[in-house]
Amino acid sequence: MAARWHFQMRLIRTRATVAALLFLLSSGAPAAALPAHPASPLSLSRAEQLSVDLKQGMTMEEVDGLLGEPTRTAFKSPDYDVNSTNVPRTMQWIYEWTTPSQMNQSFQLIFTKKPHGQWSLDGWAWAGL
Repeated sequence: MAARWHFQMRLIRTRATVAALLFLLSSGAPAAALPAHPASPLSLSRAEQLSVDLKQGMTMEEVDGLLGEPTRTAFKSPDYDVNSTNVPRTMQWIYEWTTPSQMNQSFQLIFTKKPHGQWSLDGWAWAGL
C-alpha cells in the first residue's frame, strides 16, 4: 500500500512539474516576437557602427529593427505645402545627438513611398560630423 502511495505522489509531482513547464513555455513571447529595439537609446557610436548594415530598399520595419525609433520624423515633397492636397513622397527619419563638446550630430534617412504603398529606404546622410 505504501509503495502505491509513493508511486501516485511521484506521478502527481511529475505531472505538476510538466504542467508548470508547459505553462511557462507557452506564456512567454517567442523570440521572434520580441521587439528588436535596443534596450537603451541609440548612441552616436553605435549608430555609426550599425549604419554600415543599411541597404537601399530596406523597409521601415527593417530599419526600425536595426536602429530603433528615430528622434524625429518629417514628410517631404519637392512642392509640399501644408495647405495643398499634394501627398508627401518622402519621409525623413532623423536621429540626433549632442556630443560632450555641445556639437549637434544627426543621421538622416530618406524613405520613398513606392507605388504599392510600402515605404522603402532611398538614402541616408550624416550631418555635423
